Amino acid sequence: MTSDSLYHYTDIAAIASIVKNKKLRLSNTGFLNDSQELIEGYRILSTQLDLFIADLVSKEVEVPRGAWIIKGAFNANAENKFDHNIYTCSFSRAANLLSQWRAYGSFAIEFSRSQLECKYNLYECIYNDDEKNGKAQSILEKHSDSLSIGLDEDPDDILDVHFEEFLDFMKTAGMFKNKYFQAESEVRMVEAGYHADEILYRARGDHLVPYMELTVPKESGSSHLRV
Repeated sequence: MTSDSLYHYTDIAAIASIVKNKKLRLSNTGFLNDSQELIEGYRILSTQLDLFIADLVSKEVEVPRGAWIIKGAFNANAENKFDHNIYTCSFSRAANLLSQWRAYGSFAIEFSRSQLECKYNLYECIYNDDEKNGKAQSILEKHSDSLSIGLDEDPDDILDVHFEEFLDFMKTAGMFKNKYFQAESEVRMVEAGYHADEILYRARGDHLVPYMELTVPKESGSSHLRV
């Protein structure tokens, strides 16, 4: 165990698959045990966006056009119970957490965080309400400005650039967690899946559950058995 270590708690079947295929499975957020997880992040971002816009309006400062793009997306998503093309895989900074053993199985894979971050973005989950609001504000300010760039230029080129930028924004919703789960010390890998060839399916009862797989370098992880 090092300060760079992250732990993915799982069962023997998943261990076998990960070791054999060198791939991690990212679950569609609409099919998580707690389907409200991403919606909690959207709610915090949406609330802070309203406050951000209201503050600028009260000061008679022009609201960045990117902020209105985000506002429109939130309104559309709310009507459709939010976009579930977001996929996540969870890790913990805690090496021996009883609640995780109970929830996921008798194995944990120890990963090097720095190795994972060479290929993918990881999001440190935030549990404190004040920290959530502060982080949401900084995210909104950043993306409102970046989404505003070039809106008067060729709309076809701007659409391509802004689509990826907007996906980066939407993925940040995955870092906001309920304060009662703070002991999990969760770190998330979050990706958006908008291309049909990226999405796989597995059976759960009478349903097909969508997921994604991402390749991880073999030197980044080792397995641990609960004792």
